Amino acid sequence: MTTPQGGTARANRLERGFSLIELMIAITILGVGILSLAGLFPIAMQKVSRGDLESRATFHAQAKIEEIKRMSWNSLTPAVGGTDNMETMFNRTWTVQQDVPVVGMKQVDVVVTWNDNRGVRTVSLSSFLSDSGM
Repeated sequence: MTTPQGGTARANRLERGFSLIELMIAITILGVGILSLAGLFPIAMQKVSRGDLESRATFHAQAKIEEIKRMSWNSLTPAVGGTDNMETMFNRTWTVQQDVPVVGMKQVDVVVTWNDNRGVRTVSLSSFLSDSGM
């Protein structure tokens, strides 16, 4: 038996759709792909959490530097350094050094530390100040 296109009825029937085996292979490949992507979500969430902690630590360090910059020049002595706790998990330490790197300048160092599942983490910021009245 032939069809109007010149092929046989059997050839026409075989070209009509997917077989069950082809469908199962396609679903398996799709499933493996989706499962591999799903495995990346916990890793991505962990990285986002670490980035959030580092951003918050950097914010606290920068806030302390800005606070020290607002102080009068004569009150910025090495005795100004100190330690405080931020958000119950961050420990912030700061120091002021005189005549560093040159006479007439002061260096402010702020270090923020915290603990996470990788151990003690640290963010350090430094700023150099000069007397605006010079």
